This record gives sequence, C-alpha cells and structure tokens, in this order.
Amino acid sequence: MKIGFLTALVPDMTLEQLIKWGAEKGFKIIEVACWPKAF
Repeated sequence: MKIGFLTALVPDMTLEQLIKWGAEKGFKIIEVACWPKAF
C-alpha cells in the first residue's frame, strides 16, 4: 500500500514544492487538486 496526500491541503505551495516536500516526508503518491478558484 502507498500513502499519499491531497494537494488542496497546502494551496500556497507550487507543484514543485509539493513534490519535494512529499518526497522528503516519505510520500510515494500525491493527488493533485484541480478546480477553479472560488470567488
């Protein structure tokens, strides 16, 4: 089993920052949140 995280939890980080952070914490998978910003 692989544990991952949803990127919506840290909206202020770029995708590159998220990948680096996740790798440093031992995550193998990320689920990229992709929806329009709310008004």
